[in-house]
Amino acid sequence: MTRPRAVLRLGVASSVWRVVSAVALALGGTAVVAASPSEWGTVGLEIALAQSWNLIGGYGGYPSLGQVAPYGVGAYALGLSVVYLHLNVYSSLALAVAGGAVFCAATGLLAPRRRAVNFAVVTLAVAAGTEELFSLWGAVSPGGTGLTVSTVGLHRAGAYIGSADFGLVAGAVAVLATLVVAIVSRSRMAAGATLQRADLTLSEACGVASRVIPFEIFLVSGAIAGLAGGVAAIHDVVLEPSTMFDPGLSVLVVAAVVLGGRATVAGPVIGVLALSGLEVAVGYVVPGAHQLALAAVTVAAIVIDPRGLVSSRAAKWSAHPRANADTMASAEAMAPALGRHGRIQTGTPAAGQTNARQAHTGKSHAVKGPIVEVSGLTKRFGGRAVLVDVNLEVRPGEVLALIGPNGAGKTTLLDCISALVRPDGGEVLIEGCSTRATGPSRLAGIGLARSFQVPRPVHWLSVSDQVGLAAAYGSTPRLGRSQAQGAAWDALDKLGLLEQRQCRPGQLSTGGIRRLEIARVVAMRPKIAILDEPLAGLSSDEVEVVVGAVCNLASSGSTVIVVEHLVSAVWAIADSVAFLDAGRVVRHGTSEEVLTDPVLLEPYLGSNRLTRLRL
Repeated sequence: MTRPRAVLRLGVASSVWRVVSAVALALGGTAVVAASPSEWGTVGLEIALAQSWNLIGGYGGYPSLGQVAPYGVGAYALGLSVVYLHLNVYSSLALAVAGGAVFCAATGLLAPRRRAVNFAVVTLAVAAGTEELFSLWGAVSPGGTGLTVSTVGLHRAGAYIGSADFGLVAGAVAVLATLVVAIVSRSRMAAGATLQRADLTLSEACGVASRVIPFEIFLVSGAIAGLAGGVAAIHDVVLEPSTMFDPGLSVLVVAAVVLGGRATVAGPVIGVLALSGLEVAVGYVVPGAHQLALAAVTVAAIVIDPRGLVSSRAAKWSAHPRANADTMASAEAMAPALGRHGRIQTGTPAAGQTNARQAHTGKSHAVKGPIVEVSGLTKRFGGRAVLVDVNLEVRPGEVLALIGPNGAGKTTLLDCISALVRPDGGEVLIEGCSTRATGPSRLAGIGLARSFQVPRPVHWLSVSDQVGLAAAYGSTPRLGRSQAQGAAWDALDKLGLLEQRQCRPGQLSTGGIRRLEIARVVAMRPKIAILDEPLAGLSSDEVEVVVGAVCNLASSGSTVIVVEHLVSAVWAIADSVAFLDAGRVVRHGTSEEVLTDPVLLEPYLGSNRLTRLRL
């Protein structure tokens, strides 16, 4: 089978692009080695600033166009502390770091709900406004002449970072910034950012706070940019807003990260060196045209090879060596438990007969107070009532099945319970506490996990990685990296996906993706598991596996609320059943009471299906 010509052309273009980039990188490395210490320092600060943007734009996925703003704020924080507070170099640099961090973190508070174009416009406007503020503030730049950093403590600024030492100090800043990014790339912060970048709703359901992660990333990024700006201020001595807030510098660092590889440690370093080589080459041919060349390279990098010269390995949790050895033994120990579950019961239980989960545990649930209580719940969309005065109680360890025709409001009810949707009236209580002012990430933190009617896999992460990330954030108490990977492997084993743990979701079948969705919930070890049509699209063998996993969840003490159309499976797993129609709970009782009511079920199932169910 021949490959399409368009694909072949793109592959050739990518190969040529990589050769050209390698030549530019070699030129850049040679140019830096042959350059003066002052030019070394410039490259070092560019690398630090590129690493700073890499945290926001690479790991966080926020397309900031104003990364020069915390850089300039750091420079002026140092200058002002020297001129007006007469601090020494070390205290001034500390203020530069703090100034950049606080400024950038404040910008990060705007991030969670303002992705892509909106966030890019916000950061561009913030950078332009900050430059204008320093330009107009007469105490900072009187007469437009800039701020002169004449002394640092009792010494001249040049005594600390003159031309001879600037390269070494800026190089140390670049190394420090790269080390910080390397540490962050293996941290929970980067893991949470990966989930947020993929799917904000999914990340909140897994326990990743929507504002905490961006705040942390922007804080660290701003600290790096502020440090770079402070070092630049000590070297430059005279600070001009047009120089410290130069938008061309923002374009340079973004281009460097895109060229080298986003969400990588080495990518920004490679990108800055390659662009330095490009500037040298263009300077020989067409002096002064380096900005045009920079624009052309940025466009080419995005169109031809958007992955960058270094492939991203963000949140690569499954590569943890200790987790591999420890969790294999744990997963193998779980395998016999799956075999103890029988096939789904297709007949109506006789009087006094227990369902499959109760038969597995050998006991029924003790009567306790409700863990989930829905009272008078009402929800409208566009004036249409989807839920009308819904009242339900679910006790600890109980499996409640929600059944009913399509459009009855079952998924909306799950969304209200898990705080993904705010009800218009009524209340949801979890362990006696109202969820009205609680977000989905906080509910996940106290033990609520859910799957979605339409699976939400993270396509660029392996099966093991994305389940491990959910376990790391959603488990209560929170798990360390090795423990989270162990929980992920156990869950994958229960769902029959352990052999596909290194696959990407695109390599799984439709049923495999559905089982991956359930595995994410199982790995979170929830108090309350909410499953929305977990058996949709599954084969009979896959149905048996998922039913076994749900039974294991309930046997371990989890409360399960499940929406399911396969009534024969509801027989196998449910303690109680609620029948919804037109947004109302028509009947709520034990599974035997509801599923043996022909008046209720015949319009829903049809007489033939109801007859087969009762045989």
